[in-house]
Amino acid sequence: MSLRSFRLAGLFLLAPVAAHAGASDWHEMTGGKLRLVTERTADGDGTLRGAIEIRLDEGWKTYWREPGESGVAPQISLHQDASAEDVALLFPAPQRFDDGTSQWAGYAGDVTLPVVVTGLGTDRGALGIDVFLGVCETICVPVQATLTVTPGEDIGPIDEAGIKAAFANLPAEAQDGFEVVGTTRNGDALAIEVDLPEGIDRADLFLAGHDGLMLAAPEFAPGTNGGTFTARIVAPAKGGAIAADYTLVAGDEAVAGTLALPYLP
Repeated sequence: MSLRSFRLAGLFLLAPVAAHAGASDWHEMTGGKLRLVTERTADGDGTLRGAIEIRLDEGWKTYWREPGESGVAPQISLHQDASAEDVALLFPAPQRFDDGTSQWAGYAGDVTLPVVVTGLGTDRGALGIDVFLGVCETICVPVQATLTVTPGEDIGPIDEAGIKAAFANLPAEAQDGFEVVGTTRNGDALAIEVDLPEGIDRADLFLAGHDGLMLAAPEFAPGTNGGTFTARIVAPAKGGAIAADYTLVAGDEAVAGTLALPYLP
């Protein structure tokens, strides 16, 4: 997406909403709506699973964890009075989009992003989570909301099943025969060799660099047992030998892992 189309005038702010059991109220936004749901109980370590449900209108999209040069990665954090220690957002395999000037990774239509809250207290008070993301059609609109739930309240079997399905939809761990097997550098490009399941000759690779590393959408060349992706280095890491997280998609299956990159000066 072009930065010129990213109009800050579309920013929507939402004060914390009243808790509605284990599900927040829907936050209405340009291009759709979103809400937070959580399971009824945390485990013995205070870890609670949940999900951000995003419902996008036709033609609207949102970003994956690596939004490209001008996108907005979804971000969440605990609201200031939350009785927990931390919260993390997880990502299912994205799609590849091409807007005519750039390629980027994200989601269209409805998407559910799993959430993991850690260190949840036992007082069972309201839990607020701040959400920031971008949604795009012909323009991109940043969205900010605070979503509030009450852990311990029943959300019903449909929402409970939706949370379980969101976690089940995450990419599996990389495995023998379906993974990145090697990475080499040639100038400002990385060659990333992958193994793919038998019978698969088309795939996509999504990369999220660490420490400032940004990589362009890779191009795929099939090989004997998989193939090689070539990705241009858009911005180098801040220094040292680093790593990047990847999601490798082949057909209806996806795996995720970490690849070691050579030193990027």
